[in-house]
Amino acid sequence: MITSAVVSAWLWVHIGVLLIVVGYATCGHAIAPIATERGRVKLAIRPVRTALVGVLISGPWVVASIVLMNLPNGALKFAGVALLVVWLMVCFIGLGSVALHVGDRGTSGGARWTDVSRGAAFLALTWMLPVVGWFVALPLSLACGLGCMLGSRRVLVAAD
Repeated sequence: MITSAVVSAWLWVHIGVLLIVVGYATCGHAIAPIATERGRVKLAIRPVRTALVGVLISGPWVVASIVLMNLPNGALKFAGVALLVVWLMVCFIGLGSVALHVGDRGTSGGARWTDVSRGAAFLALTWMLPVVGWFVALPLSLACGLGCMLGSRRVLVAAD
């Protein structure tokens, strides 16, 4: 039997995830607007390459942190948690580029932070879809955010 407490708990967890994703993406854009714009351009020019770079770097990073968290030594567990938190922070800040790319579609003349907020809300709502959102959209968009962060250092030109 599902009680109102269970429904309320699930509702507030989802609202919290939505607010956290929008907050991190918007703050990432506010802190580094030039890097966010460069990452968006990189994602627009080469989306598959950007996502692939993010996946290839995220895979070993996450596996190493999970292995460290499962070791019996407390200091290594802490290192694994710290490694995973750093990965999440870099991905969430890089998610500002992905959110800007998604939120920029079909709008004209608005402020950039509203585009980032709109795109981040759309991404967070996509993550809440059962199975596809949890296991495909969430890891892929986080890895794409990492790829955008790494790609924001140098924007590819069309001839590249």
